[in-house]
Amino acid sequence: MTWNYCIKTYSKVLASPTGVHTEEYTSVPLLRNDSIPAGIQPWNSFSHPSSDIIFNLTASVQTGVWEQLSNLMSREITDHFDTESQTADFSVGEFMLYADLANMTRNIEETLSNQIRSSSPGDNGWAEMWPGQAFYEETYWQVHWPWILVPVIEVLLAGSLLAVSITVTRAQPLFKSSTLALLYHGLDGIEEDENLRGDWVNNVDDLEKMAKGVDVELKKDSNGSLKFVKVVNTV
Repeated sequence: MTWNYCIKTYSKVLASPTGVHTEEYTSVPLLRNDSIPAGIQPWNSFSHPSSDIIFNLTASVQTGVWEQLSNLMSREITDHFDTESQTADFSVGEFMLYADLANMTRNIEETLSNQIRSSSPGDNGWAEMWPGQAFYEETYWQVHWPWILVPVIEVLLAGSLLAVSITVTRAQPLFKSSTLALLYHGLDGIEEDENLRGDWVNNVDDLEKMAKGVDVELKKDSNGSLKFVKVVNTV
């Protein structure tokens, strides 16, 4: 595994509610600028291969980062009489044996990059933030509230119709699924039968007594419509 200082150019950046994601970028390694002798300046200079841009890194970052990575990734067997042998940790070897080294290296690279190029928290005191707006696609429901009048009007009309029906039919007997409704609305030829006449409109009991002595059958009338007709019993 090797890490090098480089400059990245992002060509596609996507924003989402979870954060900013970089889909595409190019990476060009930086070259060490040795035009100024070491010790004259408190930092190390790096230049872009195809431009005049100079990047300065403090000497402490230059030495501290690689030393820390070397200590993190290196383990050695020491003499058991050495006092430092007590701090030796061999578990990192087992971890690197089974871990995804490519993904681990990429995570370390991203962490170091964010640390070096950021100001707070970070090591780049000259970092500048450029304000802007991030746009991302979001699914939402747009409700047109005037259309809610349609079901409201329908409910009001249905309630009004129910009230009118109750008012108009409140004086009539309630047959529900009873077959007495056939007799109440009249059989074919009921006008000629004196036994089926009478004031029984509001008296369901009289209608039930009357229905016990009536036999009907379903026949077609002169117009071809099916009607209930009283059966004439002949001896």
